[in-house]
Amino acid sequence: MDNKFKYFLQIILAIVISSPLSLFILLLSDYLIDPQGDKDNPENNIIFYIIFTIYAVIIYGKIGIPTTLLADYLLKKNNLISFLKSKYLLQFLIYTLASYLLHSLPYGFQFYLPGFMAVFIPAQIYLHILLLLRIKRKKNTKEVELSS
Repeated sequence: MDNKFKYFLQIILAIVISSPLSLFILLLSDYLIDPQGDKDNPENNIIFYIIFTIYAVIIYGKIGIPTTLLADYLLKKNNLISFLKSKYLLQFLIYTLASYLLHSLPYGFQFYLPGFMAVFIPAQIYLHILLLLRIKRKKNTKEVELSS
């Protein structure tokens, strides 16, 4: 397969994995904060889960893909990251900045911690899923090269 196709396929796979995983982690954190929660109408919860997952896929697609492309472009610029000495740190900072900007739009650039965390957690989950997929791909390509 073409490398660019594999590259974008990896991003799409990270989006598909990250969307329900981030919903699960956000719901788990809500449950830990308020164990009683909204137990009155479970049908509303199921509809919420479906809508949230679809919404997350759309947001990941519109925000995550350009952020990933920007982060990957900046990582290729060796002179830019020479002062950081860490590709991971640069990616973490780019996704944190994207989270802050996405969070700040509705709040008029005033910091609101719960709103920030609602954006920061899914963004970081996406970043780490993508990094794990990339590590797995590099490991598999090295194994193929060694066996050839």
